[in-house]
Amino acid sequence: MHIDPMGTHAWVTVVEGCKRWVLFPPSTDLAAIGMQDPQIPSSIWFSKWYPKIMPEHPNAVEVLQYPGETVYVPAGWPHLVLNLEDTVAITQN
Repeated sequence: MHIDPMGTHAWVTVVEGCKRWVLFPPSTDLAAIGMQDPQIPSSIWFSKWYPKIMPEHPNAVEVLQYPGETVYVPAGWPHLVLNLEDTVAITQN
């Protein structure tokens, strides 16, 4: 879980594989969604935090991203991604 640095926006296009995303609006309480420093691996967040957090955050955005699809991450949105299989992607902040 992180917020992209220096107010940047990002896009990510998957070439091969599949990614699972969760994005939270900037107004979200970071401690309430398990954002920690240092960051914990996405696999741990999804197994430990996801079942508790998601019912309480209906404004979260969840995406399953497949080859040829692009995800846009607006500046200030806490997010994390889990590769569900070997994945190749192109990104730009």
